[in-house]
Amino acid sequence: MINEGESVRLECRLQPAFDPSLKITWLRNGQPLPLGSRLRPTHDFDYVALEILTVYPEDSGIYQCKAQSAHGEATTSCSLKCTRK
Repeated sequence: MINEGESVRLECRLQPAFDPSLKITWLRNGQPLPLGSRLRPTHDFDYVALEILTVYPEDSGIYQCKAQSAHGEATTSCSLKCTRK
């Protein structure tokens, strides 16, 4: 659980790290995230992260990181709950 106004960083590790066909998708409650000024994805070799700046209660939900490549796909998820101040 996180308080409204704080920041969150979700992190994943990927293998293989140098796959040129690799595509990363972030989802919340099964829907692609509208990336923008508060939602900042990072993908550097085998490291993938999503930083959510200034979290609000409406950011609560199940977050998924989906990796797809010519070799297949994998998904990992976590739950985020934000409470009002």
